[in-house]
Amino acid sequence: IIFDEMAAAKSGDEEIHYLSEFEPLAAANPNHDWRLVLFGPLRGQEYQRQDGQWILVESNRGFA
Repeated sequence: IIFDEMAAAKSGDEEIHYLSEFEPLAAANPNHDWRLVLFGPLRGQEYQRQDGQWILVESNRGFA
């Protein structure tokens, strides 16, 4: 599942999505590589679901 906030805004979908919406999918399919990637202007993070928890696996300075 890929959710791109910028693409959604361009298409008129301005609904805010939360990680809790995707957690049931991840819990039901634990053998998949589930990741949350956040791109921010001054900070970026990548979380991976491991053993039922979301673990920070990468951090960077963002895109600005």
